[in-house]
Amino acid sequence: MIKYLNKNLILKIDDKISKTDIIYKLINLVSEKTGLIIHKESFIEKIMAREAIGTTGIGRSIGVPHARCENLNHIVFAIALCKEGIEDYQTPDGEKAKLLILVGAPKDKNDEYLKLLASLSKAFRQDEYRNSVLLANDLEELIEALAQVND
Repeated sequence: MIKYLNKNLILKIDDKISKTDIIYKLINLVSEKTGLIIHKESFIEKIMAREAIGTTGIGRSIGVPHARCENLNHIVFAIALCKEGIEDYQTPDGEKAKLLILVGAPKDKNDEYLKLLASLSKAFRQDEYRNSVLLANDLEELIEALAQVND
């Protein structure tokens, strides 16, 4: 996971925000800051179609909106810490999602994509790591906490 961290693709949101709004905000951020998204609308459609199938909330305040999409140049990885939580994220444990990790991959990077998703799941099952990320007070603390992952 650490190799995908990019400080320009990490947000801290202090106000309330909806699931759809934060997903759009993350996709727009990636689109503006990188050349990874070839066709933004297509990627948005893939992410939202995946969300329509079932929640990507994994519980413990974590959501991982993700999709494979032919209109990406490489793995897309962006993070938002939403201090107020996202009530409409439908996590399996009923908790508000506070940390969203957007992941996208072109179809030819399937193995790398699946390894990244597994790495995220493993990292955020660790209480100490997850709590240090969720309790970050500012962007600098958030980046520092995220970088402490043991891949």
